[in-house]
Amino acid sequence: MKKKTLALTMAMAMVLSLAACGNSNADVAAESTAAATTEAATEAATTEAATEASTEAAEAVADEKSEGVMTYEEYMAADLDSEVVIEAYVQAKQSWWEDKATLYTQDQDGAYFIYNAACSEEDYAKLVPGTKIKVTGYKTEWS
Repeated sequence: MKKKTLALTMAMAMVLSLAACGNSNADVAAESTAAATTEAATEAATTEAATEASTEAAEAVADEKSEGVMTYEEYMAADLDSEVVIEAYVQAKQSWWEDKATLYTQDQDGAYFIYNAACSEEDYAKLVPGTKIKVTGYKTEWS
């Protein structure tokens, strides 16, 4: 009996929550504000286009690689145990111990796991998510 009551109560709660998510007044509200929204939409579209243009320009500048830095494709094509140079953004810090850091990073094309990077404790504290770093090291593979 308790299972049936619980199942019925859960079903009723789900039906009520789905009904609450519906918006039956949308048609009435849409008709009364159609003129005001057209003007606001035109203004918003103009503002959005300007914002997108400035954002794209900022991203293009931010995603440019320094001289001598590999792209993600070049990194992936590099042989194991070969020297690599990458630029990436810190996504998370895993650990720091005895001047060695372990980091999760990524650029626009892929992600990198940086292990045993030489890093002072002061520099490690500065590595917040979003910080762009340049790393020179050797490509290895976890077995």
